[in-house]
Amino acid sequence: MLTRTLLVLAVVGLLSPWLDGMVYPEVQPDRGRAGQIPEDGQLEAARGQVPALVTEDAAALGLEQLTALGRLFGARPAGIHRFRWGPSMAPAGHPLAGTTWYTIWRASDVGPGEVVSVLRLAVDGRILEQLDLDR
Repeated sequence: MLTRTLLVLAVVGLLSPWLDGMVYPEVQPDRGRAGQIPEDGQLEAARGQVPALVTEDAAALGLEQLTALGRLFGARPAGIHRFRWGPSMAPAGHPLAGTTWYTIWRASDVGPGEVVSVLRLAVDGRILEQLDLDR
């Protein structure tokens, strides 16, 4: 089990700098909230008991956590399907080094389908950008 865990972490570690730098030319990040700092305790409430790099179904999250995620992302709590968060794996010197990302999968507001929303936060907790990808 430990060997498998180490292998997974190694693969994630190797791929994460590439994934952190992924560019979606058809979607521009929203920097309208850049510089804002989430309310005290909001990030902790949004993370809840979910460990870093673990995707959790909304059914396993409490109402308080779903509400915090909804406020953080500007999304309806009832529309959230899954949640994951984690530290950036970008190497030192990369613009994303030290940042933290939060991801939700949620119902689309404009029709059928799902939206993946990613919120990137700076080391000091300020919002850097939000990216919403239709799936």
